[in-house]
Amino acid sequence: AGRRYCSGLGMFAIEIRPRRSKASRWAFEARLGATLGRYGTVVLQSDTVDPNSPSTTTTTGNRDAGWARILAEPGVVYSAHHRVAIGVGVGVGVGLPFRSGRDVVSQNVNAIVSPAIDLRFRVRRYLKVVLQLRGVLHEQALVRGSGETPGSKDWSGSLIPLFGLQAAF
Repeated sequence: AGRRYCSGLGMFAIEIRPRRSKASRWAFEARLGATLGRYGTVVLQSDTVDPNSPSTTTTTGNRDAGWARILAEPGVVYSAHHRVAIGVGVGVGVGLPFRSGRDVVSQNVNAIVSPAIDLRFRVRRYLKVVLQLRGVLHEQALVRGSGETPGSKDWSGSLIPLFGLQAAF
């Protein structure tokens, strides 16, 4: 059976667009948002001692955990056409587990970097459909246990395709 992952992104953005006609195709954005999902993995380890054998058996398993990422992101948007725009941005923030605090420990909260590129299709004056490809870099492993942290400084990365609606007010 395959692993199931899901993610949702909510973001608030302020867009500033110059009034000069040649520069009005470009806009600058300040974005603040978060992703919530079920894509963190907790490593479960247990030692079993068999009275008939001198060795100890270690069993390792995984379980999915809820995971949150909180991001602040500057971005740039280019309007290629009155109905199509392309946006890019690089978010910085933190990634942390939620609803797992009692058995997930870490040395500290680690910063993450999240570059994104998106394609925006204008449906109405105030509504756009957004397709986004977002990378997440520098997330570090957390382990279940007695308060010990992982010995290595390994980090992981993700590539997440997202889609949704953007409303302008």
